[in-house]
Amino acid sequence: MPMCHNIVEAMAVGTIPITNYPEWLDPPLKHMENCIAFDDEDELIARLRQALELDPQEIARLRANVLDYYHTHLRPETFIQRVEASADRDLPVLMHTEGNVWHNPKKLGRKAILMQGTARPRGWLRRMAACYLGREPGQPRATP
Repeated sequence: MPMCHNIVEAMAVGTIPITNYPEWLDPPLKHMENCIAFDDEDELIARLRQALELDPQEIARLRANVLDYYHTHLRPETFIQRVEASADRDLPVLMHTEGNVWHNPKKLGRKAILMQGTARPRGWLRRMAACYLGREPGQPRATP
C-alpha cells in the first residue's frame, strides 16, 4: 500500500527502496541517490535487472544515502522536531487511504496525490507529538 509504514521501516535498516512513489516522501526520494524509482511495469522489470547488476560499491553508496535520509527525515524524533519547530499552527498532512487506493488505482502514477487532509482541529499534530513524547503540549522536553 503506498505510503504505509513498510518503506519507512525498510529504510530504517538501510534497505534501498524500489518504489513508484518517491515524491510521496518529504523531501522526495531521488532515483539512484536514495532509491530506485520506476513508473510502470516495464520500467519496474528494467529497474529490478539494474538493481541485480549493481556493484558492491554502488550498493554501499545507496544504502548509506538511504540511512542518511531516514535519520535526517523519517525518525519519529525528527518528525516531532519538525512539527515543534514549525512556525505554522496548521501543517499540511497528506493522507493516502486504502479506500482511495482501491477505488482509484489508475491515479497511482508518479505524480499522484489522492487526498490531502484539511479538516482537523487546531493544534492536533502538536498534541499528538506531545503524547508521543510523554508530556503535555507546550511543556519543554525533559533532559536525561
